[in-house]
Amino acid sequence: MTSVLTEGLTQRPEVTVGRGGDKPRGLRRLRRSGAARMASGAVRRSAQPAVWILISLAILAPCVCFLVTAFSPKLFDQVPLYDPAHWTITHWWTWHYFVEAVTGGEMASLVNSIWVSCAAAGIGIAVGFPVAWILHRTDLPFRRILGGSMWLVLIVPSWVPSVGWETLVAPDSLLFRAHLGASWMTTLIMGPFGVVLVLGIRNVPFAFLATTAALAGLGQEYEDAARVHGASRLQAIRVVAPIIAPAIWSAIAIGFAEAVSDFGVAATIAYQANFKLGTYQQYAAINNFPPSFPTAASMAWLL
Repeated sequence: MTSVLTEGLTQRPEVTVGRGGDKPRGLRRLRRSGAARMASGAVRRSAQPAVWILISLAILAPCVCFLVTAFSPKLFDQVPLYDPAHWTITHWWTWHYFVEAVTGGEMASLVNSIWVSCAAAGIGIAVGFPVAWILHRTDLPFRRILGGSMWLVLIVPSWVPSVGWETLVAPDSLLFRAHLGASWMTTLIMGPFGVVLVLGIRNVPFAFLATTAALAGLGQEYEDAARVHGASRLQAIRVVAPIIAPAIWSAIAIGFAEAVSDFGVAATIAYQANFKLGTYQQYAAINNFPPSFPTAASMAWLL
């Protein structure tokens, strides 16, 4: 018995010996995996600054240089000798172009862009939110088709419906040949109303997508609880609306940003109606001869 116990105590566990020596294979594999993780972590840490530097050089640097042109056109040699502000040739800093954008004809286009964008964002949320509610809270037939149509409106460029409306209300269009058109329709579409209408329809998908995500993540429990306690459908919506208010405000902000930066409507309906918008005035400042990049940059600050 004593010999058996002594033999059990002195017996050493079997160790698998690798080619590199008497170290266990599992230990060497663990060390290799740890070294690989450390190397990959070092690569990621060194790659992050490079990515940010690349983004800054590709996106931020050109934008900053363009905006600085409004105050220091000499820095980029953008002041011609026959410019009314030719005295700025000898100075590195001037407010001339910024004041010109605020007090000149460009200011009217900026004001038009602001109120048109506000109206378009309002139309977008007024239509997009009810559509999102219907798709997520009712059993309406063809709901998927309605949701897919939102993506169709989203991917179509804004100038396509603009040109379509122009063609539709033209005096020699098919609508007038069929005696279905009227002059007041042409006047209505080829003006501020048409601009707001097209931009508002353009903003509906943005409002729909923003509120759809909020409604999908919220669930229907709050509405069911309100209905159990005697609330109507409208009152149930009033209960849920404060909860998804961030999504609603996000949809309004996105709609405003999309409308104020749109160029397709500004270059079609608004241009034909002589209704100046900020984006087209920027294009006109650059497209003129000689181009005035400082004027366009000063308008960019305000937009």
